[in-house]
Amino acid sequence: MKETIQQTMRKLLIFLAIPVALVLISVILLSMIGYSFHTGTYLEGRNDSHLVLLAGVPTQMSNPNPNAFDSLESGDRVLFLLHGGVAESYPQQASIPFCIRLNEGDLSTVDPDTLKELRDMGWIS
Repeated sequence: MKETIQQTMRKLLIFLAIPVALVLISVILLSMIGYSFHTGTYLEGRNDSHLVLLAGVPTQMSNPNPNAFDSLESGDRVLFLLHGGVAESYPQQASIPFCIRLNEGDLSTVDPDTLKELRDMGWIS
């Protein structure tokens, strides 16, 4: 029996809708237990510290895995999962259980005053 184009398209749509629905459900469940996704610019700090500019505000990232940020370089655009709130210090502090590079970058996209301030405070080289 020949399958019509409409039937093939319907099967393809169902095939694609299932993973999208699973991702959406996962994001909703994660947000219900205190997790949220964000993007920012990564900055490698001194003394094995790692920073991300979260809406332009420097935020020190912590992760139990000491190698979690090894593949990143300063200026990279990253997607990260934030757990809980952000400690209102300077720089802010946050627990980041998951972080991936979206694209390579450089420091030209970072506000020069922010970089100067972080250098003056000894957070970055």
